[in-house]
Amino acid sequence: MRKKINKLWEKIGIPIKGLIMNGNFFPKKITADKITETLKEFFDIGYGSLASGIKDVFKDQNISINKDQDRELITVVILAIMRGVTASFGEITMAKNITDKLQSNIFNEYFKNIEERKKIEEIFLTRRDEYSEILNLENENSQIQFVKIFCTHFFGKEKNETNVALMAFIAGFFSEETITIRNFLDGISAKFKVI
Repeated sequence: MRKKINKLWEKIGIPIKGLIMNGNFFPKKITADKITETLKEFFDIGYGSLASGIKDVFKDQNISINKDQDRELITVVILAIMRGVTASFGEITMAKNITDKLQSNIFNEYFKNIEERKKIEEIFLTRRDEYSEILNLENENSQIQFVKIFCTHFFGKEKNETNVALMAFIAGFFSEETITIRNFLDGISAKFKVI
């Protein structure tokens, strides 16, 4: 986890060794656009990791991920990142601008076809509202409810499989990704003014 964060610090132009040795060596400001670019890297890594992990969960069943399931995975990764951004920056305009731009960049890169892009945007907005309603609750079962809803969408309402291994994997991924993003952004905020 730490190596992942260190690589991303270096990618945005902040050599980690210099940062540790001399906190005043770097400029005191970083742009929201630079943060958005870095979060896009987090998305690419997280999405690859999630897809690979799900294939491992189902390796004995010879299941492949279809387009609809792929959209569900993309949605979960974006939501985990957005949750980390909000946890770090709060509900401020800058956080919304970063997450809106990130979402747009991801959709534009992964969905070149306009109709496909419209479809993922529609699915994303629906899922964001649905998942946010549950995850914002202050109850101990919110993650269980989250992964159950994910499974319903991932497998389809008519199939609605409950796969404990998949549920545990998704819950763990979502939590870890959110915490990683928050820690990364908290580290940036401690050293720099985000503009």
